[in-house]
Amino acid sequence: MIVPLFAEDGLRPGQIGERARLSKQSMTRLVAQCEKDGLVRRRRDDADGRAFRIELTPRGRRLRSVAQVVLAELDEEIAAVLGHEDRAALERALKG
Repeated sequence: MIVPLFAEDGLRPGQIGERARLSKQSMTRLVAQCEKDGLVRRRRDDADGRAFRIELTPRGRRLRSVAQVVLAELDEEIAAVLGHEDRAALERALKG
């Protein structure tokens, strides 16, 4: 849930859900948990006062470097098992 915010902070929960491929119900729970853990905060959307935007807190921004290392390690493990060509095919399939 938090990874899409590393690329673009201040998204609406629905936007994060689309990018993370999570349901609205899942997003509601995850945002609440991340907010409780001090990783994100909600703020009213300036363009639509009924909506919220989710922003990383300083603690959430510090998590970015750790997440990048872990994701890179996972990517290397997948490439080691599948090979780079099949790994690239898997990535295209998952994005599609």
